[in-house]
Parts: sequence; structure tokens; C-alpha cells
Amino acid sequence: MAGLRSVGSKYVKEGVLDIRLRILFLIAGLVILYGLRPWIAQSNYNRAMAFLSKGDFNKAEKQLKKAIFIFPKFVIAYNTLGILYQEMGREKEALYIYRKSFQICPDNSQGYLDLAIYYFIKKNDYKEAIKWFKKAIETDRKNWMAYRYLGICLEKSGLKKDALRTYRYMKEIFPQDKRIDKFIEKLNTE
Repeated sequence: MAGLRSVGSKYVKEGVLDIRLRILFLIAGLVILYGLRPWIAQSNYNRAMAFLSKGDFNKAEKQLKKAIFIFPKFVIAYNTLGILYQEMGREKEALYIYRKSFQICPDNSQGYLDLAIYYFIKKNDYKEAIKWFKKAIETDRKNWMAYRYLGICLEKSGLKKDALRTYRYMKEIFPQDKRIDKFIEKLNTE
């Protein structure tokens, strides 16, 4: 304060900062806070992951919602919240969250994969799962998990030729992966 007073009394009168200087500090603080949003959201996300590891779904949900509120483009938080809602049996909310994440990031391959796995494992809806696995592959051509699960869904749907075609294409993308040879061999022997 003494430094400001010595420069001139136009910024400090009777030990109180001028309103213009207060507004300047407020704006500077808001700009800094705005720039820190991704890091603050990441902190909330990390807390949510800690709560998830302890099995405290309610606290994890609150932290994920805070992360999304602070940084609305935090797609990983949406994906995790969608999985959390699935685990909690809150199906409609999970689907809403996934669709919201797709609006924010149409190339959200992990979100498409999570949603496809949900339809495949939890709902046994192979048709819907196939649709979302294909969308995951469309957004990430090297998504091994999407190809693998797509092949399984096609097999279970009775579309063995399509499953074989999927595995052969997968082999072209991942030529060193010996597991794919086993998938192809299994389908050829059936």
C-alpha cells in the first residue's frame, strides 16, 4: 500500500483502493480463474476417481458433476459419469450423459465404445451394440476393443460371415496380434 500511496494518491484515498483498481483486480482474477478451469475440473475428476475406487458412488457423482460444471467440454468426465450411472442402475441418465458427450465431441470414440458395451453386456441388445461399436470404429480406426466386441456381437447375432470379415479387417490393422488369428480360426472351425 505504501508503494501505491507514494506513486500518487489518485489510486488510494485514506487507505482504500480506488474502485477502478478493484475492478481491474477482479477482472484479472476472473481471467486467471477462467484459464485454470481445466485444471480445477481435473482435480474434481481425480477426487471422483478416488471416491469410485472406495465404492462411494454418490460422492463420485458430485465430483464428476462439479468437473463438468467447471469445464463443460471435459468429455472424459461425461464418459465416467455415464458409466457410473450405468452401475447405479440409472439408465436414462446414463444415456442422456452419453448423448450430451457426443454433442460436445462427435469424435468421442471411448464414449461410443462405453455405450456399445452397455448395450452388449447389460442389455443384450446386439443390434444397438453393433451400431455403437461401428460408430466407435468410425471415429477411431485403431480401436481394438471396438473391433473385438463388434466381432462377438456379430457372432452372437448369427452373422458369422460379417464377424469373420471384421476379424480379417482387424488382422490387417493389427498384423502382429496373434489373438486375432485365434478368433478367425475359431470361426472357421464352427
